[in-house]
Amino acid sequence: MNWKNNFFLQAYMVSLFAMSVVFFFTSHGQLVLLINQHRFPLGDALMPYLTYLGDGVFYGLVCLLLLIRKWRTGLLFVLAGISQSIVSAILKRLVFPDVPRPKKYFEGIEDLSFIEGVRIATRFSFPSGHTMTAFLLATLLSLVVVKDRKYQALLLAGALVAGFSRMYLLQHFYRDVVAGSLIGVLMALAFFVWVNPLILRDRPGNDLK
Repeated sequence: MNWKNNFFLQAYMVSLFAMSVVFFFTSHGQLVLLINQHRFPLGDALMPYLTYLGDGVFYGLVCLLLLIRKWRTGLLFVLAGISQSIVSAILKRLVFPDVPRPKKYFEGIEDLSFIEGVRIATRFSFPSGHTMTAFLLATLLSLVVVKDRKYQALLLAGALVAGFSRMYLLQHFYRDVVAGSLIGVLMALAFFVWVNPLILRDRPGNDLK
């Protein structure tokens, strides 16, 4: 499959352009504060669960399913997931170790409201690991498994919701989410272009139908 014609990637590029425009016209923390000030009951109920779309456990369950159905495909996802976890840890703990999360950043400056029962982190904000995972998974699925444009659109929507949830829950800033999405997509694309031919060997019938 020619990745350049992938609908998911095309739609993501449009989304990334829109996100970049918003990024350049807003100050750091402005969107997080705006979202926090306009929380709503349904969002409070759903976001703590929707954020798991970018959780490692969810990613692992998808990998397990793929390993059972098509082990070569599953192996590709496993290797990509492990690599993403390593990259995320390096960026958070070695490259940007002192970047605070919203709760710490706004401490003593702004009054924030939190969702009861949600544990809020204070360190290692950049980039958003959950967003990286969500976009890595969605991009790989669109490249290897899901060929229908309607379902690729759903994959993108799910990844975007996962990223939004990180801001809604006060776990990350907007820049963390945007960066996480871009890193996740680029890593997925790299694995598809360079690792996919080695593992899947481009054999007919390797993709899930």
